[in-house]
Amino acid sequence: MEFMPNGSVSARIEKTGPFSESTTKKCAFQILEGLEYLHDRRIIHRHLKGATVVEMLTGHPPWYQCGIYEAITKIAILKTADYQLSPTISDEAREFLDKAFTPDDEQRPNCAELLTHKWFVTKPTQETVTDEPSTSTSVEFEDQNIVVSRKLT
Repeated sequence: MEFMPNGSVSARIEKTGPFSESTTKKCAFQILEGLEYLHDRRIIHRHLKGATVVEMLTGHPPWYQCGIYEAITKIAILKTADYQLSPTISDEAREFLDKAFTPDDEQRPNCAELLTHKWFVTKPTQETVTDEPSTSTSVEFEDQNIVVSRKLT
């Protein structure tokens, strides 16, 4: 799972529960930037971008109720993710996930394309991604431009 301050996404979810949509958006943007950086340098990282976002929003990855082989079979046969989002999750987030889970890799947007999705240009509320007030990494969204700022204390 992806690294973040004070551990992995999974570890933080285990400790504090699912992320808010605002925090998920900020983390997803940073994950996509990292993947885009790797892809630009011809480093392949087969990553289920949508699965990480679903896990942050729900506290569980898609197919979490299945064993690994059953999950792989469902992915291959169903060609879609198995998850339910809270009714409070925005239409933009749902559309982002639909695009990220596009089964046909020729039709599925790449990281650069996903970074321009309208979900990321919708200004979220200010929120800090942290477990403890003394250490934080914050991502601020200003107007239509996304500014990533890091502060470590």
